[in-house]
Amino acid sequence: MMYSLVSAPADNEDMTKKQRENIIKKHMEQFTTKYYESDRRWHSFLPDESHPRKMKPIAKRKWEDLEDVIIAYYEEQEQTNKRRKVTLRTLYPEWFAYKWQDTNNSGYMNHIDVEWKRHYEHDPIVDRPVVELTTLELKNWARNKIITGKLTKKQYYNMAIIIRQSLEYLVELGELPCNHFAEFKINSSLFTPVIPKEAQQEVFTEAEEKKLKELAASEFGEHPNRTDALVVLINFSLGLRVGELVALKWKDLKDSYLHIRRMEQKQYE
Repeated sequence: MMYSLVSAPADNEDMTKKQRENIIKKHMEQFTTKYYESDRRWHSFLPDESHPRKMKPIAKRKWEDLEDVIIAYYEEQEQTNKRRKVTLRTLYPEWFAYKWQDTNNSGYMNHIDVEWKRHYEHDPIVDRPVVELTTLELKNWARNKIITGKLTKKQYYNMAIIIRQSLEYLVELGELPCNHFAEFKINSSLFTPVIPKEAQQEVFTEAEEKKLKELAASEFGEHPNRTDALVVLINFSLGLRVGELVALKWKDLKDSYLHIRRMEQKQYE
């Protein structure tokens, strides 16, 4: 039988007098609680499935001490019940907010959310209580993701960040004793090999580059206010990321050297 009489903070000092009274009242409705002159102690019982009578006796000389033991028991039961209900789906919003504060990078967090929708949102594992997930089950789940999704090593680690770090977050909170996802390694032979693209697929040919430069120069010559055309010309020489390119300032040019100091990032709501 599961007894749950409390829905209150785990710290007795944070509990109001009224909350303590309610817990004790409900407890006394289920278990005999009284003072015996024979040993001058307060006696009661606590649930215990291992005991023949499914409850164990407790006794304290002071009523306040007996109260503390009773309340501590029900608080621990409440915390245990809460832990049993935590799933990756219920945890994800909390972990996502924590991760956002840790990184403060909206572009990266948008990528995380894309991974969630792609690999987790409709997967049955996200509705399993995390306390029930074993090392073997998690390993088989990870292997299945790699094989069915034909994931490369990089794609797998990007996907696995959510479950690995979510479980680690619970360990740090003291809600899990350990992170079972960190207890196994994936055989590298399971990953889909990365096939390098042919050169013509990655860069412009000399003829294409020449035409683009001529077009950009013509566009800038006719419309000097349209600096996007000038950007195309510049980046054929610099090879910068888009974020680095649009963040350039005149002060970055010093002694014939261009210093790349910053990157503009897209902000996601």
